[in-house]
Amino acid sequence: GDILALFVIDRSPSNRVRNLMVVGSDGISLLKGVEVRSLLGLPSTKFNLISMENGYQFEGQGFGHGLGMSQWGAYGLAQHGYNAAQILKYYYKEVTFGQIFEDVDI
Repeated sequence: GDILALFVIDRSPSNRVRNLMVVGSDGISLLKGVEVRSLLGLPSTKFNLISMENGYQFEGQGFGHGLGMSQWGAYGLAQHGYNAAQILKYYYKEVTFGQIFEDVDI
């Protein structure tokens, strides 16, 4: 059927869409944000819906996990010889790394 309306039903604390209601000529469906992301090829579930004259515009931001590190960007850095610590320091500027536990023989 035809899509008559779209409504964001709830969001996560980081403002990502958890559930989206689709009101159609054949009934109502509830989709998870990750399903919408996958179906539409969106880079993230952090999006807003803007009602337009002929449909809806999805306006988003981010590229997935909300942790500030691009998986593809990290992959690209690794391809250019960066090690794990260098990649993490590239994305997380004021972070220090260290060992938090010792290996123990059991």
